[in-house]
Amino acid sequence: MSSPGGGGGRRPEVDAELLAQLAAEVQRLPIRDLLVQTVGTISSLAWGRISGPGRDLEQARLAIDALRALVPVVAPTVSEQAGRDLNAVVSSLQLAYVKALAEAAPPAEPAPPAEPAPPAEPAAAPPAAPPPPEEPEEPAEPADAGG
Repeated sequence: MSSPGGGGGRRPEVDAELLAQLAAEVQRLPIRDLLVQTVGTISSLAWGRISGPGRDLEQARLAIDALRALVPVVAPTVSEQAGRDLNAVVSSLQLAYVKALAEAAPPAEPAPPAEPAPPAEPAAAPPAAPPPPEEPEEPAEPADAGG
């Protein structure tokens, strides 16, 4: 047995046994449950990247994009209410992200005053159609000489 405050290490046999038990538990876990947990984890991290001290809007966007991919897959596998809640989380994150972007953007410079447009010139007439090609003249028949 290790002493309190000692090396804090476990025996390798115990670690291996715990890892095997954990692996067996994970294998029994329904994928749906794992995905719902993943959506929850990603959404929590996204909120922190949007409004927390570790603000990182690039990472928040990545998280939102991942949720936009996962939620449509997960929502049909849970209750109708849970599906609506998952979609609401994504929508709320998107709105918060847009608001955070607006707050982070430098203030826009005022636009210079618009100059009045010059008066419009009258539209030019469309070019005239070329004249039709002249047909070649037929040779005149010789005048009847004396006959």
